[in-house]
Amino acid sequence: MRIANNLSVERMALEARSLQMDNQPTRPNPNLDVEKYIREHHVPKGFIAIPDTRYNLRPETVESIFVLYRVTGREDLLDIAWEIFEKIQNATETSEANAAIVDVTTNGEPVHNDSMESYWMAQIPKYFYLMFSPPDILSLDEYVFNSGGHPLKLSEHTEAGFEPQ
Repeated sequence: MRIANNLSVERMALEARSLQMDNQPTRPNPNLDVEKYIREHHVPKGFIAIPDTRYNLRPETVESIFVLYRVTGREDLLDIAWEIFEKIQNATETSEANAAIVDVTTNGEPVHNDSMESYWMAQIPKYFYLMFSPPDILSLDEYVFNSGGHPLKLSEHTEAGFEPQ
């Protein structure tokens, strides 16, 4: 590892990536301009690549913030959720609805993909609505969400097992 001791973390990561991509043994490139690579490939320090730079209106972040807020009651998560809502709206809103973003790593106005997945309407507005609603509207002690974001009422547990409601 004599060579690795003289390399920055970024350079080692980029060299490892080139080794993975080529499946060929390679020696570190002392002429590699790491800062230029990071700038040209729009990757934050510590990352070697972002293989999918789209935002196709996925709900997982909003769902996670909602569940975390309901479980912990942390008030700061309301501010975080509102900031996420505003940023999603500002970046994805079109004259008709909301659209996926082609590349989130570029600066300036986002380029929209002419698509809006069905889970956008099925989940994201629901999680935002529930985030800012009183918890008794839909209690996580009484309901569980399926993978499509639909709340399903939990059964009551009895000595004989579960009884449907």
